Amino acid sequence: MRRIPVLLLLGCLLVGVHFIKAQESTGPAAEKSKQEVLKIETDKVDNSLKHNGDSAADWFDRYDDDAMIMAGSDGLVETKAQHEARLRSSEVAIISMHQYDHQARVFLDGKVVLLTYKQTGQMVGQTEPHDGVTEDVWINKDGKWVRILHSNQRVAAKKK
Repeated sequence: MRRIPVLLLLGCLLVGVHFIKAQESTGPAAEKSKQEVLKIETDKVDNSLKHNGDSAADWFDRYDDDAMIMAGSDGLVETKAQHEARLRSSEVAIISMHQYDHQARVFLDGKVVLLTYKQTGQMVGQTEPHDGVTEDVWINKDGKWVRILHSNQRVAAKKK
């Protein structure tokens, strides 16, 4: 039962961010914010996630806010602590991950970045790679970028 209110809140947040498009920030500060968040994301895929376990969990510990919500396409909603524990135990581990088509939108004078990207990846326990779309909401909190929301949705496989 806890999933429905959290998913409803998550949906409202994402819809709300899309409706404030007219207030999207532009200019040098917005571009700097985009580049900083994109670099964090690129470093995650290039370094931390290749090692899984503690290395991956340490990345999430460093960049996810303590109140971060992670919502998966399977309906699972996790807190930062729950997700890190699953990474450290290798219950969750990445076999392969390729991200592409990153789109960053900046709001509130460069203090909030909505990062959307596509990925093809395979996790432990999956028989083959899956395509998906991810949306992350990053905020600049006390001069440091932290992620407050990570939502991953699967994309249906194309019929052959």
